[in-house]
Amino acid sequence: MRSSGLIFGLLLMVLACGLSFGAGYFIARQDVPPPVPQIETAELTPHEPQPGRDKVVLPLVNQPAANQPEGTGNLKPATGPATDKPAGQPSDKPDQPPVEAGTTPAGTTTPAGDAKAAAEAAEAIKALERKLKELEGRDLFDPEAMLNGPKVDFTATITGTVTDTAGQNIAGAGIYGDFSENYGGGGSVMRVSIGGEGQDSGQLLTTTDSGGSFRIDINRKVNEKAGLHVDLVAKSQGYADSKTIGVSLKNGDTKEGIKLALRQAGSVAGRVVDQSGSGVSGLQVSLSGGTQLGDLGLEIEMGGAGSKLSATTDGAGEYRIENVPEGDYRLKLRGAGYREVSGPAQIKVKPGSETRAPADFVVTITCSVRLVVLDASGQPLRAWLTLNFKDAEGKSVKKLNGMTDAEGNFSANEPPVGNFSVEVTAWGFTPQSLPANVMEGLVCDLGRLALQPSEAKPGSGETDE
Repeated sequence: MRSSGLIFGLLLMVLACGLSFGAGYFIARQDVPPPVPQIETAELTPHEPQPGRDKVVLPLVNQPAANQPEGTGNLKPATGPATDKPAGQPSDKPDQPPVEAGTTPAGTTTPAGDAKAAAEAAEAIKALERKLKELEGRDLFDPEAMLNGPKVDFTATITGTVTDTAGQNIAGAGIYGDFSENYGGGGSVMRVSIGGEGQDSGQLLTTTDSGGSFRIDINRKVNEKAGLHVDLVAKSQGYADSKTIGVSLKNGDTKEGIKLALRQAGSVAGRVVDQSGSGVSGLQVSLSGGTQLGDLGLEIEMGGAGSKLSATTDGAGEYRIENVPEGDYRLKLRGAGYREVSGPAQIKVKPGSETRAPADFVVTITCSVRLVVLDASGQPLRAWLTLNFKDAEGKSVKKLNGMTDAEGNFSANEPPVGNFSVEVTAWGFTPQSLPANVMEGLVCDLGRLALQPSEAKPGSGETDE
């Protein structure tokens, strides 16, 4: 962003220099008259007439106009000091052709040419002034504003209704939206997010009235060359969220008849226990869709850390996931220090009822490693980490990967048992190593680690170390 600001600053400097040059050129052209051509003549010594030299053509002053009768006007031969060079010696300057009446010596600028050049310079100055005026008030460190125009007031209205799957209007439903700006048109549209709070569906915009209707009045600041797009979703207690509907808007638009249908939902409950049957607290259970992407075997993750389709076990090992859209799901268990021995794999959620997992998750204690990662200023670092366990000879034994949470916490199960040097790597930061003594069935706490930004050479991926 800083380099972009410098570029735009240089642009203004170039425009200012161009304005100064154009003004100077215009003034110079007005003050300095065009040069008068000098045609040098020589006085001939008396001699016998010779062929080709018995006639001397001298330059004329105050030449008559083309339609003036011959012999009228003030015609005088140009006079000047005579030269006493002997015949046959060359002059100081090369011979120049004689100038005849009604012609202009080569290289002479006419008054019409001066006027044309002055007009062009004046037009160039006006163009620079217009460009500078356009740039007034722009933020030089905001390339989006420089490229797409300044922020302007954008207003639009969206109206619609929220119903359940049976078509009944739902009062008190919340309408949430994620905003983005659109650039381009046709099949080539770039969308830039400019708003939205909350993890799943943006910020609350309005709620439905007693008849299930809603009205959204949008008043935002948007770049003048952009359109506005909003993704809408409806929420209500006891229902699963509606499907997302996208609405594209132009300044001043009114979109009517938007219909958001809440889906029937159920809940999922179950328990996590150890091998003795006692409940285990603090473990996370989440739901994943059963859909796979092609032949890659990748599942669509609908749960995950902090998702609405996940829950953490309480002191008794119980978990409950609310407002789950009906359908088939896979259950997943996560938790540092515990390894799953057995547990349910699939579950079918029915609308309007609680579905209990067909079996408990059974876990056993395992060794694990945990670490708190900070940036150079001491703030929690949200990053993808790699922990590379190396033996005494520096040989890599095992690598563990994962994402830190919002507090910079990282944990992973089943590191190798023994004494190791653990190299901690995060993209954009200098790797650091820590000693680790991992014991069977225990948590290895690596403490807190502050990572320093790397000094990578551009385009090389190498550091200056």
